[in-house]
Amino acid sequence: REYEFKNLSLSELDKKFQEFIDFYNNRFHEGIGERPNERFQRALEEGKTRFSSLPQNVNLDDIFCLIERRCLKKDNAFSYDGTTYNLTRNRRSITRKAKVELHIHPKKKIRAFYKDEFVQEFS
Repeated sequence: REYEFKNLSLSELDKKFQEFIDFYNNRFHEGIGERPNERFQRALEEGKTRFSSLPQNVNLDDIFCLIERRCLKKDNAFSYDGTTYNLTRNRRSITRKAKVELHIHPKKKIRAFYKDEFVQEFS
């Protein structure tokens, strides 16, 4: 039984995991005296959960990323991992030597923010 999942692909393993989640959440649980799905739905309806929907304007790329801060040079440039990037968008509010926050997806893209406002994306 311990080798049941040994040779499964990632998608097959994901399917098995989803089946387990469905089984677990829809069976009676003695510890809580009900099915976990029923308890969760009731908690949502009663506002007794910390889970909430994400606002529509939230970009998940800005949540699931690495974050670093950099000081801009006089020419609105910063460097990361040996590469220099220039902010080309006209931002009069960005002062010399301002600190920008970088939302980094290694080897994919960098999203630059100034004072929590999106400035530019580099791919």
